Amino acid sequence: MEREMVISGLGGQGIQVTGTLLGHAAVAEEKRALFFAMFDGAQRGGISECVVAMTEEDRIVAPPTMLQPVSATLCMHPNAYFRFERWVKPGGL
Repeated sequence: MEREMVISGLGGQGIQVTGTLLGHAAVAEEKRALFFAMFDGAQRGGISECVVAMTEEDRIVAPPTMLQPVSATLCMHPNAYFRFERWVKPGGL
């Protein structure tokens, strides 16, 4: 089963590192993983987001986009929570 997770917050909160580690952990567990980073590199403290897709199947069917429902979110800032709460699939985290 394919699962997607959005991790979001402000630059300096380890958002990109968390996503990278999650992707590497999935690969270490012999899963397929895809990491997609989005951040405002112009200043520290800007918006930082990433999407990690994981599956135990042979391939990831759909690349993650910010317009599709996701399995889970990790929001490190209230604004991120309000942005992504509606995108979580029913029964998601």
